[in-house]
Amino acid sequence: MIVYAYIPTGKDLCDQSNVMCNSDSYGTSLARGSFSYQTGQWQTIWLVVILNEVGINNGIVEYVPFHSGEMG
Repeated sequence: MIVYAYIPTGKDLCDQSNVMCNSDSYGTSLARGSFSYQTGQWQTIWLVVILNEVGINNGIVEYVPFHSGEMG
């Protein structure tokens, strides 16, 4: 799984080890390759997206996995 977002990017964001900012300025990969799942089983995940307030870059993208019915 990958979180791919069209978000404002700056040096601080693109310098993080789990963020890949594309050189063509179209989209940003968040935590690429950090997620894996067992094949043949149902998986439950939450992907929470909260948009920015007008004029403030304070949006949130949060990935929440579940394992064996428990939050991971």
